[in-house]
Amino acid sequence: MWGRRRAGIVRAVLLLLVVGTVVYLGAKFYMDSLQLDTRHEVPEVETENTEEEPQPVIADNAEKKEQLKPQVDIPPDPPKCGIQPPCSKDQFAFAISSGQAQRVGPRICFDGKDLVSDDTHNAGRGMNIVVIDGQSKEVLAVDTFDLYDHDDAELIKFLQNRKEGQLVLVASYDDAAYKLTEESRELLSSLGSQHIAGLKFRDSWAFLGYKGSHGPAPKEEVHHHVDRQDEWPQQAEIRGCAPLPTGAAVPEQQPGGAGAAVPEQQPGGAPEDSCATYTPHCDAGAPVYLFAGDKTKNHWPEICINGQYVIRGGKIGWRGLNVVIIDGRTFQVTQAKNFDTYENGSSELEDLIWKMDETSLMLIATYDEASRSLSSYARSLLTDLGSSKVKNLGFRDSWVFIGQKGIVGVSPHEKHEKGGGQFGGAVEIKACLAGKLTGQKQEGVDSNVNRPRREFCETYNQAGEYGDFCSEENQKELLSPAPLGDQQDLRGHAVFSTPIVVIARTALNLVQQTLESLRLQPGINPKMVQVMSDGSFDEPHKLANLYGFQWQSLQPTTKYVYQMHHAMARVFETFKDSKYAIFIDEGFRARPGFLRYFGQTLSLLDQDDSVFSVSAWNHNGFEGLSQDPSLVYRTEDFPATGWVVRRSVWESEVRGKEAACCMVFPWHGWFGGDLKGREVLVPDVSRVEYIVREGLFEDDAFRQHYFSGRSSNSEPVQDVADVQKLSRDVYEEEVKRLISSSTPLQPSQFSTCLTQQEPFTGPAEKGKVFTVYFEQENPTDRRVLQKLAGCFHLFSQEGDVRGLHKNMLRFTYGGNQYLLVGSQSPYYRQKPPDLPAIRGDTAGIV
Repeated sequence: MWGRRRAGIVRAVLLLLVVGTVVYLGAKFYMDSLQLDTRHEVPEVETENTEEEPQPVIADNAEKKEQLKPQVDIPPDPPKCGIQPPCSKDQFAFAISSGQAQRVGPRICFDGKDLVSDDTHNAGRGMNIVVIDGQSKEVLAVDTFDLYDHDDAELIKFLQNRKEGQLVLVASYDDAAYKLTEESRELLSSLGSQHIAGLKFRDSWAFLGYKGSHGPAPKEEVHHHVDRQDEWPQQAEIRGCAPLPTGAAVPEQQPGGAGAAVPEQQPGGAPEDSCATYTPHCDAGAPVYLFAGDKTKNHWPEICINGQYVIRGGKIGWRGLNVVIIDGRTFQVTQAKNFDTYENGSSELEDLIWKMDETSLMLIATYDEASRSLSSYARSLLTDLGSSKVKNLGFRDSWVFIGQKGIVGVSPHEKHEKGGGQFGGAVEIKACLAGKLTGQKQEGVDSNVNRPRREFCETYNQAGEYGDFCSEENQKELLSPAPLGDQQDLRGHAVFSTPIVVIARTALNLVQQTLESLRLQPGINPKMVQVMSDGSFDEPHKLANLYGFQWQSLQPTTKYVYQMHHAMARVFETFKDSKYAIFIDEGFRARPGFLRYFGQTLSLLDQDDSVFSVSAWNHNGFEGLSQDPSLVYRTEDFPATGWVVRRSVWESEVRGKEAACCMVFPWHGWFGGDLKGREVLVPDVSRVEYIVREGLFEDDAFRQHYFSGRSSNSEPVQDVADVQKLSRDVYEEEVKRLISSSTPLQPSQFSTCLTQQEPFTGPAEKGKVFTVYFEQENPTDRRVLQKLAGCFHLFSQEGDVRGLHKNMLRFTYGGNQYLLVGSQSPYYRQKPPDLPAIRGDTAGIV
């Protein structure tokens, strides 16, 4: 009995001990988790000043609310240069690859930044070299040396200037050895290269070297060119982590390469966000303060408005241009942004200025270096805002500026201090800013007002190829895009967001004339003009930059049509939402009214699937023929030059089928002349003109016959008449109406011109419509028509007559409109029964 009771008591005690232990451990786990959560959620605490151990005290209710916010995981940064696992803090990541053939460009990536690549558009044939300071990791130089067309003198000078502690990264492209001498090979060998002595023509080479004895071990790879036609070596590639040079500090990097944190603010500084002590007292307007200075003296950029900093050092302000936009009516800040115009270009800045209205004011302060990638177009836009200094902004200059659209004269608020190779001195503006700036007359204009244009001409106009473009007087002019002016009816039109492609080959002085003609088109958007060329040469790129146009590299090739195909692919890859692209060839100028013409006709591409393209060129646009600039025709010919390409045509009928459809110059016709029932809109008076040059594209016999004696439009505001009458069904009715109301001409009126090859003398009256009927044996019989073409000096060659619409040819001549109608045309049914047609025997055809 007692034994059973004692056993029950023991079991009960054991059960209580187990339960107690579980409760205790659960409570302890709960309390520990609360403390752990508190440690994660309260990043900053105050401590009570007591003699006991300090305990955390929540500062205020706002901090309590912060504790209740869910924790967000911040994704890790992507691996630098694609190196995985990431490099340690005392190492740097690198990836260097040579180009491959002439299709794939080289790449040099250092510490997570692509310094040379297809995307940076700065690679070139030869050796692409980047120099890095081994202590600060600052990029000291990025350059390309063409060792196929040029000797290695500049490369030798460049290598001789290398200092102890500098890293040298090299990637070859195409050929990097053809003109290497022993001297340059020895200099590269001194940086650690083991393969440079044996580097040969078109070898692929990637190299990481160091100047000095305490740097990382050299890394290198080379693949040799097989000396047989069209056999290129594979890419050379080296990548990984390398130790920083011995004793190199690892500074905390600021965004944009600004360097270590600033311990003390120099002139222009004030605590926290208040800058009231630096701004003037204003009875009217807004007090503003702008400051830029010497980076080596820890001068951060500052822009202060109404007593509060908008930009100050780490608060937005970094290398390049630090920009604030304010509303001139309320003086409220609408945007504040940094543009790294040393490394990343100025396209975003250009977009910002483009979108500004005349009520906004732009305030700018530089930091570090702001000129290297500041384009001519950006300088032009800033000049239009009232700057008189930005066109000469140089390396590491200090500059502060306030500008506004619509200002007449130069801004009263601008200061500039030259760097001269060092950092520019401190400059500042203190002003009571009005909502509308009053411009001042510019005094003492610098004769070198467009430095980039001057430098371009000094480099590329050695033989005077660019003519007046590089004259002393013209070098002063900025190449600003023409404003919309009196064509406000086109404001916001889709034509200004349609890409325009110019293919630059070898005649770059003619390309310059093409670009100039586009610049003068009212409302032209330079961001949409794409200049495309072989990426092995810098000249087209730099020429495009002068105009603020965009440049893209094409695969090197000697065939023009291949470049056209590559350009089509590139433009539709770049503008993924664009349904169309306009192409204008090297050697042609856009005439006044070029963009307006497309602005009035592009809508038909959306409305009528039977419209294959719109062309600005008329095959028959000769002097004495083309006389009505308001008139547009539908024709069955391929559009030639100055024409629109549909994305759908590129994707379904050209891409991958180039060899079958499109291997001749465009004016000879693609697709074998068969547009599958579709037609091209063509103006009576061309909106492009040929720049006469012997031997351009064609033999001189064809050039003289096809391109000479042409007329083109000269009126900027020239409208197309009755655009809607160009849609398929309406156009058919219009042609029938014209024929029914026309005056038919007798065959006898053509006897002299047909038999004696003299020009046709038409009726004396003007403004009339005349019809001429001729016989055909079949739909492709052009024999009589070719004879008639000679009467009017229309283009014809070896049976090739252009501009036909259903075996009817329409044109203007002597102030009248003519329609030549063949017997195979559906319009032949409108011929009067008693009117004879011109026959082959009448035309002297046996």
